[in-house]
Amino acid sequence: MENSTSYARMPHGNSAVDSSSAPPWQANSSVHNHWASRIAFGMLLISDIISFITAIGLGAIAAVFFHHFSGKPLASHLSFTEVAWQMTLVSLPIFTVCALYFSYVGHYRDRIPFWSETRQVVGASFCCTLAAGFLAFFFKVDNMRLVHLAPWFCFPFLLIIYRNFSKQALDRLGFWRVPVMLIGSPENTSHALDILHTGFPPGVLVKNVLRAEDAVHILETSNGNEFLESAGVVQLILALDIYSPVTQRLVAAIARRRLPFALMPQIADLPVQCTNSISYFSHDAVIMTYRSSLDQRLHRALKLSFDVLAALTLFILVLPVFALLFVLVKRDGGPAMFGHARIGRNGQTFRCLKFRSMVPNAGEVLHDLLENDPAARAEWAATQKLTNDPRITKVGRILRKTSLDELPQLLNVLRLEMSLVGPRPIVGAETAHYGEDIAYYYATRPGITGLWQVSGRSDTSYERRVQLDRWYVRNWTLWHDIAILLKTLPAVLFQSGAR
Repeated sequence: MENSTSYARMPHGNSAVDSSSAPPWQANSSVHNHWASRIAFGMLLISDIISFITAIGLGAIAAVFFHHFSGKPLASHLSFTEVAWQMTLVSLPIFTVCALYFSYVGHYRDRIPFWSETRQVVGASFCCTLAAGFLAFFFKVDNMRLVHLAPWFCFPFLLIIYRNFSKQALDRLGFWRVPVMLIGSPENTSHALDILHTGFPPGVLVKNVLRAEDAVHILETSNGNEFLESAGVVQLILALDIYSPVTQRLVAAIARRRLPFALMPQIADLPVQCTNSISYFSHDAVIMTYRSSLDQRLHRALKLSFDVLAALTLFILVLPVFALLFVLVKRDGGPAMFGHARIGRNGQTFRCLKFRSMVPNAGEVLHDLLENDPAARAEWAATQKLTNDPRITKVGRILRKTSLDELPQLLNVLRLEMSLVGPRPIVGAETAHYGEDIAYYYATRPGITGLWQVSGRSDTSYERRVQLDRWYVRNWTLWHDIAILLKTLPAVLFQSGAR
């Protein structure tokens, strides 16, 4: 993603991207907007249709094979083609409604972040599964009716994969990224650029960056459409401080000229989930209401139920690995597991279980190291971790690199002391790093994994860790827990930030 680094007033035609080197359809912003949006819409819709057709085929294959090997044929008069046709008759109306929903929420038009889009895809697919089961039973389809659910188990995975391929193809052709201008102070626009860079592929191409004061001057002395055309953009993104006096003038100038824009309000610690907006007829006022999900009994019960069921399932699955590691660590000398005092929900102390990864006299080794090594002492004071920790055993180093030393914490989850996802458990001395924000940490159970683990872990500063914990607690949803769990696997495999 390219952007201009100049904050001087932008002359007409100035752009960080040379239109002469861009594809012909990007040379003019209105032409780009006209064709790119339509091509992207069509290609994404086609990829969804292909996903549906593939899901029907896989569902029919699965049904035939299942009943063949189970010794229960579908029916003497039904072939694979007829099974697929029956599935299509049941599922096609549902897919049509699903595609209309995706269009309504902007999947074919807007550049929605991956995890937000995936949440909507999974939710819609779940509803489609229920609808397919209802239709199969209601119309008494001549076949085992549960097989009509099979395509919808495959559909969300296929759709996400095919859409990703389509978006990358559109990006290579120059049809995906929307050319925009970013307006705001250097600090705000720098922060906004970091956020806009996170998409893969990014949904916008920042062609210009402009100060709010300069944008106001240009807009008040020129035609709005000419302003967009000369800049080679189709939308303005406003990274503004809502308390700045120039903000109202800029928004008024943009609205008066009916220019398309998006607003990124620069308000620290603003919750971005669990919020609702209320507008008042004939008044320029909006009320944003917020209520923490973790303060609602139903949501707390949902998180607790998910934790217990998932932890129990995982523990049963990894029990052979658990037993093997127990024996290996035991042979290394000392106890196989240990419990370290950690701070839990509401400030209560609990014993956080781990496979032992350190020598039995770890306390003495640490004391001697901090006494004699100033660099190690400074690192320990800052992060409570050491880059080259002499206390760690050979087996323990492998366990830590793979995070397998934390497997016993599944028992902490089953004992309702921890959660699968949450802030990482801390010791009493670490509460000083949180300051007043320790209230966020106390609001939920600490987790085996969390936002910090999938965001660089030990490679990030403690200040960043606290900020991630704040964000997680303020914006908790069950979907965020699922997304973090899914992101944990590659973080562990690639040993991101592990020590």
